[in-house]
Amino acid sequence: MTTQTVEAPSGANLSDLVDTIGWGLLFVAIGVVSLMPAMPDGGWLVAAGLVMLGASATRRWLRLAVRGVTVVVGIVALAAGMFTVAGLATEVGPLVLIVLGLTLVAGALYRTQPREAGASLAPTR
Repeated sequence: MTTQTVEAPSGANLSDLVDTIGWGLLFVAIGVVSLMPAMPDGGWLVAAGLVMLGASATRRWLRLAVRGVTVVVGIVALAAGMFTVAGLATEVGPLVLIVLGLTLVAGALYRTQPREAGASLAPTR
């Protein structure tokens, strides 16, 4: 009889594993909520927010870097879903999403700008 050992993922592999499982759970949760005929319109947003916050909590528990964007989007999705389910939907929701989206795009573009000559991203010793 041959025994086989399996190494637990670590570092980048563990981070990728958590991300992949999070995406899978997100799609499953939204699909399940969509199949429930009595579910209010914002139910999928509640499910998405809970999965995103759960993935962030898992990353924290595993001592992996937590992405602030995922936490913010999770909170916004959860809040928007809860307001919609409660019948308190307002016009503020779309504006928050637009501002959040523009902030993400601007932040990504800012990070890709070339640095000043002589500037280095390498840590100094």
